[in-house]
Amino acid sequence: GPYTVLSMEGRPGSAKSTMARVCKALVDPSTAELTAEPNNVEDVMLQAFKSWAVAYDNLSKLDQRLSDTLCLLCTGGSYSRRKLYTTEDQTTFSVKNPVVISSVKGVITARDLVDRSLLITLPRFEEGEKRLSEREFDVDFAKAYPAIFGALLDGVASALKNLPTVQVKHTARMADFAEWVTAAEPGWGFKPNTIMEAYQAMRLRAAKLVIDTPLGLALVELAKQNWKGTAKQLAEKLGQGRWPSDPKELSGEVRL
Repeated sequence: GPYTVLSMEGRPGSAKSTMARVCKALVDPSTAELTAEPNNVEDVMLQAFKSWAVAYDNLSKLDQRLSDTLCLLCTGGSYSRRKLYTTEDQTTFSVKNPVVISSVKGVITARDLVDRSLLITLPRFEEGEKRLSEREFDVDFAKAYPAIFGALLDGVASALKNLPTVQVKHTARMADFAEWVTAAEPGWGFKPNTIMEAYQAMRLRAAKLVIDTPLGLALVELAKQNWKGTAKQLAEKLGQGRWPSDPKELSGEVRL
């Protein structure tokens, strides 16, 4: 690590759940392949502590607290809770995990999590296009599994060999991730910096996601009017909406 969040979105019928299941099976095979939307931070931390890769299927929303928790999960952090309600002893979980999520529409909009994510939109199967049943797919995947896993190990071997001398063309917030994937490229026959060029292009597309929020669109309209003012004046100007009404909190959201 640090790791990224692999976020796959697409309309119903784009095989998001299957894709998420396959990704988890390749690095962390277990009976609990995918889980539903977590209820709270403690659920996320406990699941991460008990597994290697965390995979959530069909998320419909991601509030700020869970978004912050996924950021912590990717780059590493700790969570403490009391062992028993009758004692003052604490149990601490230290976690750092790759994360996979699927959703019909993009649920990652917070800039700090966007910068830690790989955002992929899956195409929908066209009407009449032949689809495999889950049983047929699982049979084919079982046959292909050794070759796919071996290819992943080619990348790992290349990364371990090249990491001490790797040169990253593009700098990124996830500098360790950038160095690792760049060092892995020769193992897959990629030209130097192929992955980071794709990653930077994705980040430019993802920046639009941050703007395409109620607050982002409202700020764009004010910018067109050349409006200027303090955080308090901005809160008064925007009024009630899907953004913080407190000027201090609103100022923090604007900076993000």
